[in-house]
Amino acid sequence: MNSVRLFQRFLLIFLAIQPVFVAAAELEWGGYLRDDFTITDRRYGAVVGNRLGNYLRLRLDLDAYVTDNVSVTATPQFIYLAGDRTLDPYLGTPLDSEYEVNLSRAQVDFFWDRLQITLGKQRLKLSTAHFYSPLDVFNPPDYTEPKSERDGVLSARSTIYFTGFSGVRLIFQPEDTWPASPKAGRLFVTFWNFDFGGSYLEPGYDKVKTVGFDFAGSIHDVGLYGELAFDFNSPSGRQYPRGTVGLNYGWRDGPNFTLEYYRDQRGATDPKSYDIIDYLEGKRLTLGRDMAGGYITYYPHPLWLLSFAAMVNVHDDSYYLNPSLTWSVYENVELKVESDYFRGPEISEFYIQHPIYRVQVMAWF
Repeated sequence: MNSVRLFQRFLLIFLAIQPVFVAAAELEWGGYLRDDFTITDRRYGAVVGNRLGNYLRLRLDLDAYVTDNVSVTATPQFIYLAGDRTLDPYLGTPLDSEYEVNLSRAQVDFFWDRLQITLGKQRLKLSTAHFYSPLDVFNPPDYTEPKSERDGVLSARSTIYFTGFSGVRLIFQPEDTWPASPKAGRLFVTFWNFDFGGSYLEPGYDKVKTVGFDFAGSIHDVGLYGELAFDFNSPSGRQYPRGTVGLNYGWRDGPNFTLEYYRDQRGATDPKSYDIIDYLEGKRLTLGRDMAGGYITYYPHPLWLLSFAAMVNVHDDSYYLNPSLTWSVYENVELKVESDYFRGPEISEFYIQHPIYRVQVMAWF
């Protein structure tokens, strides 16, 4: 049974019959254009020394409301590799072409009072962790750009609301076979100032199954969130829980900050014991066992936004820094300058990464 072909046929049939119901609709659309210029200083794998590479990315995010119950989102992007054109500017691996045109996201949303269905290439997330989410098995972070916006994955997502405060969410990502297809279900409920969720996930590899719990809310002016995931049916027979806790607080005319701590029992406290294979295959979030992160934003002026993010591996003393400055040039135009900086001893969590210098121009319409 080829799950991908079956899902694609279902999606085509579903979209083919949909115009029958929306033929008389008026189309409203909008979006924003992003021009992303990046220079990298590579120290990855077989790339020796500090050679510069760069790429130019043009990205257009479009949102259209076809009816009151149907919306369409498409994100075409064009990436041009400059400088050392035969190598990927991040991984240093050979490339078939110096440019790439693709859809980062392309999805259709159907929503009613108690039901929402999303089909297509979409961003999937089950919880609210800022840096490391133990339940994020569909869109794992890109650790060459930890804070970058992640591309979508071909999938189906449905949310059924029992009441205004509770419901269930089901997610399916088709692969070649049903056992290899990641899938998840999540029950959620809102109580007092907190959202609580319980999840069951099948990542689609090694017959591993995962159960999880998450919460997010606030006490007075302090935001709190947390996640806990627990694998079972592991081929090794060992159980490796992982969890995240975080808090957020902001002053009325001052900075807003988020602090987060992540622990993964699959990780190691000694770099000599790092599991590189599972890490590269996306079966783990980090190489180390304990990670801490922080994120601060501040408006010194209504037109200027300063932000600073940092992550550190507690055991090998490697760290990641992300300073950025955003300027609201016009009412619908922003200019953002930022850098991703990695530092650590040899064979540490962030040693194999590389500095990135990025300029973004974003225009809304």
